[in-house]
Amino acid sequence: MLVLYSGVVAAALYAVFGASFPGLAAVPYAWAPMVSAGVTVWLCGESIRDWLGQLQNLRVGLHWYLAGIGIMMIGTELETIVGVLLGGDAVVPYAPFRDYVFTFAVTLFVAGALEELGWRGFLQPRLQQRFSALQASLAIGIIWGLWHVPMILTGTGSFTVFWEYMLNVTVQSVILGWLYNNTEGALPVVMLTHASHNMPRVGNVTGNIPAVFDILSGDALFYLVCALVLTLYAGSQTLTREGTLPSVPGKFEERLPQRENPTDRWPDLSDWLWFSLVPSYCLFWESRCRHLPLVRRQQLLCLRIQRLSTFRTTAWIQLSRRQLPNSKASLQLWLCNHWSEKFCK
Repeated sequence: MLVLYSGVVAAALYAVFGASFPGLAAVPYAWAPMVSAGVTVWLCGESIRDWLGQLQNLRVGLHWYLAGIGIMMIGTELETIVGVLLGGDAVVPYAPFRDYVFTFAVTLFVAGALEELGWRGFLQPRLQQRFSALQASLAIGIIWGLWHVPMILTGTGSFTVFWEYMLNVTVQSVILGWLYNNTEGALPVVMLTHASHNMPRVGNVTGNIPAVFDILSGDALFYLVCALVLTLYAGSQTLTREGTLPSVPGKFEERLPQRENPTDRWPDLSDWLWFSLVPSYCLFWESRCRHLPLVRRQQLLCLRIQRLSTFRTTAWIQLSRRQLPNSKASLQLWLCNHWSEKFCK
Protein backbone atom coordinates (compact mmCIF):
# COMPACT_ATOMS: atom_id res chain seq x y z
CA MET A 1 0.00 0.00 0.00
CA LEU A 2 2.86 2.40 0.83
CA VAL A 3 4.59 1.73 -2.48
CA LEU A 4 1.34 2.06 -4.43
CA TYR A 5 0.27 5.34 -2.85
CA SER A 6 3.76 6.86 -2.95
CA GLY A 7 4.25 5.84 -6.59
CA VAL A 8 0.92 7.30 -7.73
CA VAL A 9 1.46 10.61 -5.89
CA ALA A 10 5.08 10.93 -7.06
CA ALA A 11 4.04 10.28 -10.66
CA ALA A 12 1.24 12.87 -10.41
CA LEU A 13 3.56 15.49 -8.96
CA TYR A 14 6.16 14.81 -11.63
CA ALA A 15 3.51 15.16 -14.36
CA VAL A 16 2.36 18.52 -12.99
CA PHE A 17 5.61 20.15 -11.81
CA GLY A 18 8.34 18.22 -13.63
CA ALA A 19 11.60 17.11 -12.01
CA SER A 20 11.50 19.91 -9.43
CA PHE A 21 8.38 20.92 -7.54
CA PRO A 22 7.66 23.30 -4.63
CA GLY A 23 8.08 22.01 -1.10
CA LEU A 24 4.43 22.37 -0.05
CA ALA A 25 3.37 20.50 -3.19
CA ALA A 26 5.04 17.42 -1.69
CA VAL A 27 2.65 17.38 1.30
CA PRO A 28 0.39 14.66 -0.25
CA TYR A 29 3.51 12.51 -0.69
CA ALA A 30 4.45 13.11 2.96
CA TRP A 31 1.07 11.70 3.97
CA ALA A 32 1.89 8.34 2.39
CA PRO A 33 2.85 6.45 5.60
CA MET A 34 -0.22 7.77 7.44
CA VAL A 35 -2.68 7.13 4.60
CA SER A 36 -1.20 3.72 3.78
CA ALA A 37 -1.39 2.62 7.40
CA GLY A 38 -4.96 3.83 7.76
CA VAL A 39 -6.11 2.07 4.60
CA THR A 40 -4.38 -1.14 5.66
CA VAL A 41 -6.05 -1.02 9.08
CA TRP A 42 -9.42 -0.53 7.38
CA LEU A 43 -8.87 -3.30 4.80
CA CYS A 44 -7.85 -5.75 7.54
CA GLY A 45 -11.06 -5.05 9.42
CA GLU A 46 -9.26 -3.54 12.40
CA SER A 47 -10.27 -0.60 14.56
CA ILE A 48 -9.25 2.72 13.01
CA ARG A 49 -10.44 4.45 16.17
CA ASP A 50 -8.08 2.35 18.27
CA TRP A 51 -5.22 3.00 15.85
CA LEU A 52 -5.81 6.76 15.98
CA GLY A 53 -6.31 6.51 19.74
CA GLN A 54 -2.53 6.48 20.12
CA LEU A 55 -2.66 10.24 19.57
CA GLN A 56 -4.52 10.61 22.87
CA ASN A 57 -1.74 8.99 24.89
CA LEU A 58 -0.34 12.28 26.19
CA ARG A 59 0.19 11.66 29.89
CA VAL A 60 3.34 9.58 29.91
CA GLY A 61 5.60 11.78 31.99
CA LEU A 62 7.31 15.03 31.11
CA HIS A 63 10.74 13.37 31.21
CA TRP A 64 9.98 11.38 28.04
CA TYR A 65 9.16 14.55 26.13
CA LEU A 66 12.34 16.20 27.43
CA ALA A 67 14.42 13.13 26.61
CA GLY A 68 13.23 12.90 23.01
CA ILE A 69 13.40 16.61 22.23
CA GLY A 70 16.69 16.98 24.11
CA ILE A 71 18.39 14.19 22.15
CA MET A 72 17.32 15.72 18.84
CA MET A 73 18.32 19.27 19.79
CA ILE A 74 21.72 18.23 21.13
CA GLY A 75 22.36 16.27 17.95
CA THR A 76 21.39 19.24 15.78
CA GLU A 77 23.60 21.61 17.79
CA LEU A 78 26.53 19.25 18.44
CA GLU A 79 28.82 20.87 15.86
CA THR A 80 28.02 24.32 17.25
CA ILE A 81 28.65 23.18 20.83
CA VAL A 82 31.99 21.58 19.94
CA GLY A 83 33.02 24.61 17.88
CA VAL A 84 32.27 27.02 20.74
CA LEU A 85 34.20 24.85 23.21
CA LEU A 86 37.19 24.97 20.84
CA GLY A 87 37.09 28.76 20.74
CA GLY A 88 34.98 29.40 17.65
CA ASP A 89 32.49 32.22 17.26
CA ALA A 90 28.79 31.30 17.15
CA VAL A 91 25.98 33.22 15.51
CA VAL A 92 22.73 32.86 17.49
CA PRO A 93 20.03 32.56 16.30
CA TYR A 94 21.06 31.09 12.99
CA ALA A 95 17.64 31.72 11.41
CA PRO A 96 14.80 34.21 12.05
CA PHE A 97 12.44 33.22 14.86
CA ARG A 98 9.49 32.90 12.48
CA ASP A 99 11.36 30.18 10.57
CA TYR A 100 11.52 28.03 13.70
CA VAL A 101 7.81 28.47 14.43
CA PHE A 102 6.79 27.86 10.82
CA THR A 103 8.98 24.78 10.37
CA PHE A 104 7.89 23.23 13.66
CA ALA A 105 4.18 23.87 12.98
CA VAL A 106 4.31 22.51 9.43
CA THR A 107 6.28 19.44 10.48
CA LEU A 108 4.00 18.65 13.41
CA PHE A 109 0.57 19.34 11.94
CA VAL A 110 0.94 19.16 8.13
CA ALA A 111 3.78 16.83 7.19
CA GLY A 112 6.79 15.12 8.72
CA ALA A 113 5.59 14.10 12.16
CA LEU A 114 2.38 12.69 10.68
CA GLU A 115 4.58 9.98 9.16
CA GLU A 116 4.80 8.50 12.65
CA LEU A 117 1.23 7.22 12.36
CA GLY A 118 2.65 4.83 9.79
CA TRP A 119 6.22 4.21 10.97
CA ARG A 120 5.91 3.88 14.75
CA GLY A 121 2.11 3.85 15.02
CA PHE A 122 1.60 0.97 12.59
CA LEU A 123 4.80 -0.82 11.55
CA GLN A 124 6.70 -0.80 14.86
CA PRO A 125 4.24 -2.75 17.05
CA ARG A 126 3.44 -5.22 14.26
CA LEU A 127 7.04 -6.01 13.34
CA GLN A 128 7.86 -6.43 17.02
CA GLN A 129 5.47 -9.38 17.17
CA ARG A 130 7.84 -11.30 14.87
CA PHE A 131 11.25 -9.68 15.38
CA SER A 132 13.17 -7.97 18.16
CA ALA A 133 12.54 -4.27 18.75
CA LEU A 134 16.02 -3.42 17.47
CA GLN A 135 15.52 -5.38 14.25
CA ALA A 136 12.11 -3.78 13.75
CA SER A 137 13.52 -0.29 14.31
CA LEU A 138 16.41 -0.86 11.89
CA ALA A 139 14.07 -2.21 9.23
CA ILE A 140 11.75 0.78 9.62
CA GLY A 141 14.73 3.13 9.42
CA ILE A 142 15.84 1.64 6.10
CA ILE A 143 12.31 1.81 4.68
CA TRP A 144 11.99 5.36 6.01
CA GLY A 145 15.19 6.46 4.29
CA LEU A 146 14.43 4.79 0.96
CA TRP A 147 10.94 6.28 0.97
CA HIS A 148 12.55 9.75 0.89
CA VAL A 149 14.46 9.01 -2.33
CA PRO A 150 11.91 10.72 -4.64
CA MET A 151 12.10 13.87 -2.52
CA ILE A 152 15.89 13.72 -2.57
CA LEU A 153 15.94 13.40 -6.36
CA THR A 154 13.58 16.36 -6.82
CA GLY A 155 15.43 18.55 -4.33
CA THR A 156 12.48 18.82 -1.96
CA GLY A 157 13.76 19.49 1.55
CA SER A 158 17.29 19.59 2.93
CA PHE A 159 19.17 16.31 2.59
CA THR A 160 22.84 15.48 3.04
CA VAL A 161 24.91 12.82 1.30
CA PHE A 162 22.71 9.79 0.69
CA TRP A 163 24.70 7.25 2.71
CA GLU A 164 24.94 9.67 5.64
CA TYR A 165 21.23 10.40 5.43
CA MET A 166 20.42 6.68 5.47
CA LEU A 167 22.60 6.19 8.55
CA ASN A 168 21.01 9.21 10.19
CA VAL A 169 17.39 8.10 9.79
CA THR A 170 18.20 4.48 10.64
CA VAL A 171 19.74 5.32 14.02
CA GLN A 172 16.99 7.88 14.59
CA SER A 173 14.51 5.06 14.07
CA VAL A 174 16.13 3.14 16.95
CA ILE A 175 15.80 6.19 19.22
CA LEU A 176 12.16 6.74 18.23
CA GLY A 177 11.45 3.02 18.67
CA TRP A 178 12.92 3.23 22.17
CA LEU A 179 10.66 6.18 22.96
CA TYR A 180 7.59 4.46 21.53
CA ASN A 181 8.10 1.24 23.48
CA ASN A 182 8.96 2.91 26.78
CA THR A 183 5.91 5.18 26.65
CA GLU A 184 3.49 2.33 25.83
CA GLY A 185 2.85 3.62 22.34
CA ALA A 186 2.60 7.37 23.06
CA LEU A 187 2.70 8.81 19.55
CA PRO A 188 2.65 12.48 20.68
CA VAL A 189 6.09 12.00 22.27
CA VAL A 190 7.46 10.47 19.07
CA MET A 191 5.84 13.10 16.85
CA LEU A 192 7.20 16.01 18.88
CA THR A 193 10.64 14.40 18.83
CA HIS A 194 10.40 14.00 15.06
CA ALA A 195 9.30 17.62 14.62
CA SER A 196 12.12 18.93 16.82
CA HIS A 197 14.67 17.18 14.61
CA ASN A 198 13.39 19.01 11.52
CA MET A 199 13.95 22.41 13.14
CA PRO A 200 16.73 24.68 11.82
CA ARG A 201 19.83 24.75 13.97
CA VAL A 202 19.89 27.42 16.68
CA GLY A 203 23.52 28.45 16.27
CA ASN A 204 26.15 28.48 13.55
CA VAL A 205 29.81 28.44 14.49
CA THR A 206 32.70 29.88 12.51
CA GLY A 207 36.26 28.74 13.01
CA ASN A 208 38.06 25.43 13.26
CA ILE A 209 35.69 22.47 13.34
CA PRO A 210 37.02 18.95 14.07
CA ALA A 211 37.76 17.00 10.91
CA VAL A 212 35.48 14.18 12.03
CA PHE A 213 32.49 16.36 11.12
CA ASP A 214 33.73 16.46 7.53
CA ILE A 215 33.24 12.70 7.42
CA LEU A 216 30.08 12.39 9.49
CA SER A 217 27.76 15.21 10.54
CA GLY A 218 27.36 16.01 14.20
CA ASP A 219 23.74 14.91 14.43
CA ALA A 220 24.37 11.56 12.72
CA LEU A 221 27.34 10.90 15.01
CA PHE A 222 25.41 11.81 18.16
CA TYR A 223 22.34 9.78 17.20
CA LEU A 224 24.56 6.78 16.42
CA VAL A 225 26.14 6.95 19.88
CA CYS A 226 22.71 7.38 21.52
CA ALA A 227 21.29 4.38 19.65
CA LEU A 228 24.21 2.19 20.73
CA VAL A 229 23.98 3.29 24.37
CA LEU A 230 20.20 2.82 24.50
CA THR A 231 20.47 -0.64 22.97
CA LEU A 232 23.11 -1.72 25.48
CA TYR A 233 21.19 -0.21 28.37
CA ALA A 234 17.68 -1.40 27.54
CA GLY A 235 18.41 -4.58 25.57
CA SER A 236 17.84 -5.21 21.89
CA GLN A 237 14.85 -7.49 22.40
CA THR A 238 12.33 -4.85 23.52
CA LEU A 239 14.41 -1.65 23.96
CA THR A 240 12.89 -1.39 27.45
CA ARG A 241 14.33 -2.25 30.84
CA GLU A 242 11.07 -3.93 31.87
CA GLY A 243 11.04 -6.24 28.86
CA THR A 244 7.51 -5.26 27.86
CA LEU A 245 6.08 -4.17 24.51
CA PRO A 246 3.14 -1.86 23.78
CA SER A 247 -0.02 -3.51 22.57
CA VAL A 248 -0.71 -3.55 18.84
CA PRO A 249 -3.23 -0.76 18.07
CA GLY A 250 -6.40 -2.18 16.56
CA LYS A 251 -7.11 -5.90 16.70
CA PHE A 252 -4.28 -7.12 14.55
CA GLU A 253 -2.54 -8.87 17.43
CA GLU A 254 -5.24 -11.58 17.33
CA ARG A 255 -4.12 -12.53 13.81
CA LEU A 256 -0.40 -12.76 14.51
CA PRO A 257 1.33 -15.49 16.50
CA GLN A 258 2.77 -13.96 19.64
CA ARG A 259 6.55 -13.75 19.79
CA GLU A 260 8.27 -15.68 22.52
CA ASN A 261 8.48 -14.16 25.95
CA PRO A 262 11.44 -11.74 26.15
CA THR A 263 12.88 -13.67 29.09
CA ASP A 264 12.93 -16.98 27.18
CA ARG A 265 15.78 -16.14 24.88
CA TRP A 266 19.53 -16.34 24.48
CA PRO A 267 21.43 -13.50 26.20
CA ASP A 268 22.25 -10.53 24.01
CA LEU A 269 25.23 -8.17 24.27
CA SER A 270 23.64 -6.03 26.98
CA ASP A 271 23.02 -9.16 29.12
CA TRP A 272 26.65 -10.20 28.92
CA LEU A 273 27.84 -6.67 29.68
CA TRP A 274 25.54 -6.21 32.66
CA PHE A 275 26.27 -9.60 34.21
CA SER A 276 30.02 -9.11 33.83
CA LEU A 277 29.79 -5.81 35.76
CA VAL A 278 27.91 -7.19 38.78
CA PRO A 279 31.01 -8.59 40.58
CA SER A 280 32.96 -5.39 39.89
CA TYR A 281 30.10 -3.31 41.24
CA CYS A 282 29.92 -5.44 44.39
CA LEU A 283 33.67 -5.20 44.98
CA PHE A 284 33.67 -1.44 44.47
CA TRP A 285 30.72 -0.88 46.75
CA GLU A 286 32.06 -3.23 49.44
CA SER A 287 35.41 -1.41 49.47
CA ARG A 288 33.58 1.86 50.16
CA CYS A 289 31.58 0.42 53.08
CA ARG A 290 34.12 -1.59 55.08
CA HIS A 291 33.54 0.68 58.07
CA LEU A 292 29.97 -0.63 58.41
CA PRO A 293 29.04 -3.78 60.36
CA LEU A 294 28.87 -7.00 58.37
CA VAL A 295 25.09 -7.43 58.66
CA ARG A 296 24.49 -3.85 57.57
CA ARG A 297 26.80 -4.26 54.57
CA GLN A 298 24.91 -7.38 53.48
CA GLN A 299 21.56 -5.63 53.82
CA LEU A 300 22.66 -2.63 51.76
CA LEU A 301 24.23 -4.84 49.12
CA CYS A 302 21.01 -6.85 48.79
CA LEU A 303 19.06 -3.63 48.35
CA ARG A 304 21.39 -2.38 45.60
CA ILE A 305 21.30 -5.68 43.73
CA GLN A 306 17.50 -5.66 43.85
CA ARG A 307 17.49 -2.19 42.32
CA LEU A 308 19.85 -3.31 39.58
CA SER A 309 17.89 -6.44 38.70
CA THR A 310 15.97 -6.42 35.43
CA PHE A 311 13.90 -8.86 33.41
CA ARG A 312 16.91 -10.85 32.18
CA THR A 313 16.27 -13.84 34.46
CA THR A 314 16.81 -16.66 31.97
CA ALA A 315 19.88 -15.02 30.47
CA TRP A 316 21.53 -14.71 33.88
CA ILE A 317 20.68 -18.30 34.71
CA GLN A 318 22.36 -19.44 31.50
CA LEU A 319 25.41 -17.32 32.19
CA SER A 320 25.77 -18.53 35.77
CA ARG A 321 24.94 -22.14 34.78
CA ARG A 322 22.77 -22.59 37.85
CA GLN A 323 19.32 -24.16 38.07
CA LEU A 324 17.06 -21.42 39.39
CA PRO A 325 13.30 -20.75 39.18
CA ASN A 326 12.43 -18.54 36.24
CA SER A 327 11.22 -15.55 38.21
CA LYS A 328 12.62 -12.14 39.01
CA ALA A 329 12.00 -12.54 42.73
CA SER A 330 13.95 -15.81 42.84
CA LEU A 331 16.80 -14.26 40.88
CA GLN A 332 17.01 -11.31 43.25
CA LEU A 333 17.04 -13.64 46.25
CA TRP A 334 19.85 -15.73 44.74
CA LEU A 335 21.89 -12.65 43.81
CA CYS A 336 21.50 -11.22 47.29
CA ASN A 337 22.59 -14.45 49.00
CA HIS A 338 25.38 -15.24 46.53
CA TRP A 339 27.06 -11.85 46.29
CA SER A 340 26.57 -10.81 49.91
CA GLU A 341 28.20 -14.04 51.12
CA LYS A 342 30.98 -13.79 48.55
CA PHE A 343 32.03 -10.17 49.09
CA CYS A 344 30.80 -9.16 52.54
CA LYS A 345 33.09 -11.22 54.72
